[in-house]
Amino acid sequence: MERDSVGVDEHSLPEIVDMYVCEGYIHKVYQLLKKFHINREMSLKIWAAVMDVFAERGLCEETENLFYGGRDLTELGFKPPCQTFYAVIGYYARLGQLSDAKRVYVEMVRVGVRPNEVVYGSLLNGYVEHGSLEEALKYFYVMEESGFSANLAKLAFENLREMGRVDAGSYATIMYLYKAVGMMDKAIEIAEEMKLSGLLKDCVSYNKVLVCYATNGQFNECGKLIHEMISMKLFPNDGTFKVLFTILKKGGIPNEAVAQLESSYREGKPYARQATFTALYSLVGMHTLALEYARTFIESEVELDSSTYNVAIYAYGSVGDINKVLNIYMKMRDKRVGPDLATYIYLVGCYGKAGMVEGVKRVYSQLEYGEIELSESLYKAFIEAYKICNRKDLAELVRQEMRFALNSEEHSEVGSEGQYDVGSEDEYEVGSEDEYIV
Repeated sequence: MERDSVGVDEHSLPEIVDMYVCEGYIHKVYQLLKKFHINREMSLKIWAAVMDVFAERGLCEETENLFYGGRDLTELGFKPPCQTFYAVIGYYARLGQLSDAKRVYVEMVRVGVRPNEVVYGSLLNGYVEHGSLEEALKYFYVMEESGFSANLAKLAFENLREMGRVDAGSYATIMYLYKAVGMMDKAIEIAEEMKLSGLLKDCVSYNKVLVCYATNGQFNECGKLIHEMISMKLFPNDGTFKVLFTILKKGGIPNEAVAQLESSYREGKPYARQATFTALYSLVGMHTLALEYARTFIESEVELDSSTYNVAIYAYGSVGDINKVLNIYMKMRDKRVGPDLATYIYLVGCYGKAGMVEGVKRVYSQLEYGEIELSESLYKAFIEAYKICNRKDLAELVRQEMRFALNSEEHSEVGSEGQYDVGSEDEYEVGSEDEYIV
């Protein structure tokens, strides 16, 4: 069946091309497109739709010959516009054939066709989804050097949206690029939009948004996201927990306690996952959820390790339930699973919040007599507890003792400086994205 391109509109063109391709009449596709292009300007949307026909049939070589290569349309007097190159590049990028996408991009530049933001957007999306983030960032910088602003990355994203090609990978692409150039407000906007779009359907997509919030220091949103994830029966994976452990450290939980949790998780200890969620919920003020988890593992008949008990102490201490804290502490001792350094850090914090100066002094005396190992985290817990109790005099004494003790410890090479970085100034900074890579 022959078709005159004059009677073919943009809606029917892809269907006719599909029919010709199915019947093996590639030469008729060439002729039809040539006539169609002569009669009117072909939009990006039409080029993309026709490309989809070829993509669905896996006709890679024919695609290049048809749209920009060698002997076909160019011999017929057709010069491929930028849209044509974008169609080919986007085709290869979607298939993950990034070396071919890059080759077409190089050819595009060679023949003097200036890439636009849509071309760069296709390359960016392809490299993030199928290749390397480093390569994506390289093209992002090339785009900026070519005179396009960082905001044009969003325009590329919008173009993909108009063609119905926006997926979780596309959102991840634009989030990554905005984070890479320090535009965290834009990255968060995209994260919020991704949530509303309904594209958070698996651990990978949730982890992308989780990293975005964590990098921006929005730990409260991280807590909500984890709760939503669990409510949807999407159980966090190793990548999720890597981000969570970093959040706990950056949020102010002592390194010793986080290291315990991480070790228990990696060893598959009972309730290690739930204990990690409990710590996060307590950290961000989601106390009802934290206490629900804590009650579950504290009241279970399973043998728990000290990290789980410690998290329960932290959870109940965060809401000022000192009686429950002391009950858990005594249970630990009865079960002979503690106390350890993390226990004392949390216990001192609880005493401070309850105004129990004598309790703080009692633990401090154990430290003075060498019954508890030296730790900057513990010293800082004493200082904070005394401040809360309005005993600034005792807080200053502990501060002086801390300087002397830790300096002596350093010179004696009993410990290294890295052991005591929990309370350092950098500890409570948000951190870089690299720390949250999953």
